[in-house]
Amino acid sequence: ASITYMDISGAPASGGVSEIIDTNAQFYMNIYLRASKLYSDKDTNQLGLRLSNLSNGDVWSIFGNSQYRISKSWTANAKFRFDSRTNDNGSEQQSISPGFRVQYQNKNNYFYSELGAIFYNNQTMGLSDISTDIYFLYLGYRYFF
Repeated sequence: ASITYMDISGAPASGGVSEIIDTNAQFYMNIYLRASKLYSDKDTNQLGLRLSNLSNGDVWSIFGNSQYRISKSWTANAKFRFDSRTNDNGSEQQSISPGFRVQYQNKNNYFYSELGAIFYNNQTMGLSDISTDIYFLYLGYRYFF
């Protein structure tokens, strides 16, 4: 678990640099639970909750992650995240983010692929809801030297 406090004080515009807006106090609290060997000898799992009290609204998030080592070099990872934000102006946003990642790693090479989505829903008072769906596929490679 962790708790973070942040207060960025404002500063006037000067020398061509724009004004820095005072953010007031902001709090972040994270709680993580981690467990291994829930469904096999090769799994690692996480469940987390994050609460944030920001200068212009509140956010809470819950996420889950399950990693399974297929072999010495191959790993599969499923994850899910839900975020809900309520702003001081009455608007709200929610997002759901599922994903699945497969990776291969040997001594110097690291290949990975992730398939996922982000489903956004925004509600603003007096306006209709706006929904946005994003789908993605990442392919990556790293060389360690």
